[in-house]
Amino acid sequence: MVGDEFDDVVVLRSLTGQPIASVRAKHEGNGLAVIPLEDHLRFRIRQRVMSAGECTNRVHFYAKVSGRDMECIVPVLYTGVESD
Repeated sequence: MVGDEFDDVVVLRSLTGQPIASVRAKHEGNGLAVIPLEDHLRFRIRQRVMSAGECTNRVHFYAKVSGRDMECIVPVLYTGVESD
């Protein structure tokens, strides 16, 4: 419902087992927040439902893996419903 919040945790890992360094996150969209957790490889993504209808926001993660700059985009999708 509009005004509600939901969240989940994203864990970043290298498919090749290489260490991940210099992680930063940038959110794109209204009502979206990204909170880094203790180990800096886990992030809590929190979304407040801002309006009725379908919405797609994004979180961009930037990191260095084996000396290479990498980007991972995580879509955050929801369908808001008006309260009665």
